[in-house]
Amino acid sequence: MKLEEVINKKILTGIEIENEIKIAEKEGRMADFSNRIISSFFVLKDQVKQGINFENSEIKGQFFLGELYIEGDLILKNTKISGSVYLANLKVEGNLNMEGLKSGGAINLVGAKIGNDLIASQIKCKGFCSLARVQVGGNLILDKSKIVTMITQYDKMTVRGDLILEGAQVKNNLNIQSAQIDGLLDLDEVNVGGELNLQGANYKILEKEDMVVNGKLTANFEITDL
Repeated sequence: MKLEEVINKKILTGIEIENEIKIAEKEGRMADFSNRIISSFFVLKDQVKQGINFENSEIKGQFFLGELYIEGDLILKNTKISGSVYLANLKVEGNLNMEGLKSGGAINLVGAKIGNDLIASQIKCKGFCSLARVQVGGNLILDKSKIVTMITQYDKMTVRGDLILEGAQVKNNLNIQSAQIDGLLDLDEVNVGGELNLQGANYKILEKEDMVVNGKLTANFEITDL
């Protein structure tokens, strides 16, 4: 199902969001906000059991789950968020699936810890996307992502479209194949346990000081450049 096919046009209230999380935890299932419209999203608690699903949802504001501990998966597949996304220091025991996510602002995942895979294929982000110091227990997938420079509406400030991975630790493979990055691709101090694929990635500036790749490197520069 595509985003345009959101089946429930009623905008969820904060009370409804809290109730769904409580009921889902009691029933031993993921909290389900898929195919819904939400004005904005934040959780005033430290921990959520089982996981949360936002697949194909539309969030008409900011999305804030920073500092939260999720025992299961967090699914943001094909989610449209009109504002920025704040997931700094988030801890997810399972997978974080952001495939096809569209954000009207920056994406902040600084210091997040993901137990399994972080899937961000084909994300679209206005402004920077920072995964600095992120720890991923599986694969980090950013292929065909699009990070574009934006000019803020009110003060006309320019926010450059950078993809920041400085200090990221990825246990398995890191895939940035065919990504479109308006500004900087920052790979300083990145540590990849498996393969790094940068084939076809476009960026204006590349930083890769002290980058470590333990497997195969596929890129538009030579391994001797490291």
